[in-house]
Order: sequence, then structure tokens, then C-alpha cells
Amino acid sequence: MAIRNRKDFIGLSRSPMMNNYLSDQEAQTGVIPEKPQHKFSGLLDKNVLSWFIQNIPTLFRSHADYTTYNKGEGVFAMTSTSGKNNARMALLADWASCTVESERVAGLVKNKTPDYSIHLGDTYFIGNEKQVEENFGKQGAWHYAPNGSFALLGNHEMYSGGEAYFKNLLPYMGIKVDGKITSPQKAPFFCLENDYWRVIGIDTGYDCLSGLFQNNVGLKLPTKLINWLEDTVKLNDDKRGLIFLSHHQYCSAFKQLPGTQYDWFNEAEFQHPAIDLAKIIGQNRPVLWLWGHEHRLAIYGSYQAAGGITAFGRCIGNGGMPCDLVYNPSKAFGLDLSSHDGDEIQYDPKQVNARKIQAQKSNLVLHDNRLGEEVSGVRLGHNGYTMLSFNNEALTIDYYDDILPTPITAEQQPIITEKWSVNTATGQLKGISIVDNTKGGHPNDDSDKTRLFHFSPNINDAITIK
Repeated sequence: MAIRNRKDFIGLSRSPMMNNYLSDQEAQTGVIPEKPQHKFSGLLDKNVLSWFIQNIPTLFRSHADYTTYNKGEGVFAMTSTSGKNNARMALLADWASCTVESERVAGLVKNKTPDYSIHLGDTYFIGNEKQVEENFGKQGAWHYAPNGSFALLGNHEMYSGGEAYFKNLLPYMGIKVDGKITSPQKAPFFCLENDYWRVIGIDTGYDCLSGLFQNNVGLKLPTKLINWLEDTVKLNDDKRGLIFLSHHQYCSAFKQLPGTQYDWFNEAEFQHPAIDLAKIIGQNRPVLWLWGHEHRLAIYGSYQAAGGITAFGRCIGNGGMPCDLVYNPSKAFGLDLSSHDGDEIQYDPKQVNARKIQAQKSNLVLHDNRLGEEVSGVRLGHNGYTMLSFNNEALTIDYYDDILPTPITAEQQPIITEKWSVNTATGQLKGISIVDNTKGGHPNDDSDKTRLFHFSPNINDAITIK
């Protein structure tokens, strides 16, 4: 039930206040106010100070009660018609925007016939009961896979206190048998496992807010989640391959740095969850970690923050929201230091150097900066989704965009494919291969809008365990 266009979300602030205002205006008038602003001054410009004053009690609402599993629950066995070790899983992040684009992505996911479908969080604008129903209810576009669906908690669900996530969204989620939920998802975390792999959804959403305007970059994993990981999942006593899912990112090449500009470098890093996990599994056991929050597809190599776990990060937050493009990424990231009068943006050399260092630090390998379309003067990239395919100790991860196959009955092909294996005697991962099917390379040609942007000269950095 697509009721919005992604142009309605261009420039959307992450402020709980702004999102509550937009949600309220849409509910009252059926129209989303034009051009949402990033700053509080945008509210004043639109003469909504009175709205803010009237809604202070709502804005400062308390968090919904946090749920957990009964003892021994929350670990679910993966199954498929091909055998328990051969399941296929669709991952979508920042998808629930109820747009034409998110509906298209959901249709492409359905065509892949996954055994499971998982949302990594964010129901727009504030994840209230109405917005949950629009995206995940009977008229919603979400694809409920035959063996079950699961959903993580993002920051946007918490803009309404998380109540609708716990009371309205979770009842749709869990393991299904013959179309009925037999083992429900009772908490904002879960584990799906087979004999070789464990896919563990962790909650970074519940404590992600800091007042009305900021992310809580110091968020930690909830105590109930940590207890579950230790007592039920027994994370440290198992040698199967580990795949973590979360809403928020561990690292980012698009981090907001002091003195830098431009909206596509306004992200943060949320590293305390990785430190919490390291206290359980140690710092040197490599894992795969897929997240959303940033509205882009980006692939990182081995990364470890101080005191944190070692992870190969993949940002897949391109499910349904506008994906901002970086203008001339080779120059923005310092791969091309030339400057010409005709350049779209004259990048400051100090800012360029800071971004290059941050990209190197986070171990960015490549990201999707291909042009999809221009809307309201803003260049937007492609939406998409990710598929995990298990085959005993082997794992294939395919990344897809939103381009319909030609002819429409043809099989959609991935833009990136990577392959891994795990040694269940040691718990060690092994990167087998990674292929960019758009044939992007290094150095990049910024004028070619059809290929992925490569920051690293060696794509195998994305799978190399150091």
C-alpha cells in the first residue's frame, strides 16, 4: 500500500521532534509538509513553535516496557525445503517508508522466494500503530516469508516510545508453520541457527536517543540482551559462524568530522555494542555484521575499534529511503586531488584529507554511488536488499538493487556477490571471493554513474582476515 513518494523524505532529519511533527501533520492533513529541515530553525521557519509547545508531553513520552524471552527461548532453528542447512534469508533495512520504492523492493524480495525475511529497523516517520499497519499489516507491502519474519528496533520506532513496535509489530513476527506463527518473536533480539551458522539480531534501538535532537552515540546493549546472549545463546561456548544484525552501524566512512560539510557526511559510529560483544566472545574472533541506519549500501573490510570485536561490516540501509549520492566521490575521499573550475563542488583540501583518513580507518572498500534518478534537484541512488544463502559450511551473500530485470520474467542478478565459509571446529571465517558485477574499479571514474565506487584498490580487502 504505497502512499508516499521518496521525495517526501529527502533531507529528513533524525530529530524525534521533527519526525513527530511530520507524522502529526500527515495524519491531520494527509499531506507531508514540503522540504523537511535538518535544523530546529526549520520548525520556526514553518511557524510550528505552537505545535511544539502543545505537544511537549508527547515528545517526552517514556519508553515502552522492554520485553525479553522466557528462559531458553529466542533461539530458532533455520529450516527450508532444501534442508535445515540450506535456508535462504532476505534482509532489508530502513525499508518501512510506505513508498513506491519500498513496495517495488518488497516485490523483488518476494520473487526471490526466501525462507525468512528480516527488517533491520526504522518504520517512518515514528513507527506508531498506523505506520506499522501501513507497512506490515494486511495491506502493507512487507513480504512475509513462509518460514518466518523478524524485525529489529530502530531509532524511528523509538520516536514514538517504541510502544507500537512491541505491541503491534512484534505480533507479526516469528517462526511460521503452515502460515501460522508457532514460535513468536517476543523481544527486539533473536537468533536463527543451523548446524554451521548463527544469525543473531541485536538491539541497538531501545537506548539510541539522546533528547529531542541527537543520537546517543554512547548506546550500549541492554542488560536483558546481554544476559540472553550469555545464558541462552551461550555465545562464547559455540564455534559456528557468527552473523550479527543490528540497526546502527559499528563504523562509518561517512562520519561527521569536525569542520567538515555536506549532508552525506553526517553519520556517527556506535561502538559500545561491539565492546559489549567483545566481553563475551573476545576481540579476535572475526564475524560478519550487517546494519542499516545509513541510507546506502557500503562494504567494509576487517574493522576493530578499541576494545571491540573484529567485524566485516556491511551497511544495507537502502531498503526504501532516498539514498543520497556523494558528488565526485573520488575527490570527496581524496583519491583525486585535482581541482578544476568546472567541478560541481570545490572540496576543501583539509576536509578531503580528514575524510580520506576516516575512510581508511573504517576500512571502506566500496559503496554504491550509482545514479538512480534526480528528484527535486537532488541526485538519488538505488534502493535494494540483501540475500543470505546457506549451504552447510558455505555462505553466499548477494546484494541487489531496485532495477527491474529485462524482460520482467527474467531472474534479477546481484550487483555484488561474496562467498564465505566457516570452520566449526575453530569458529574461524574464511573469505572465499567477492565480485562487483557492475565492474567498478580503482581508480574510479566519477563521470561513470553506472558502476560502484571503489575506495580500496583491492576489492578482496572486503573479505581478507588480517
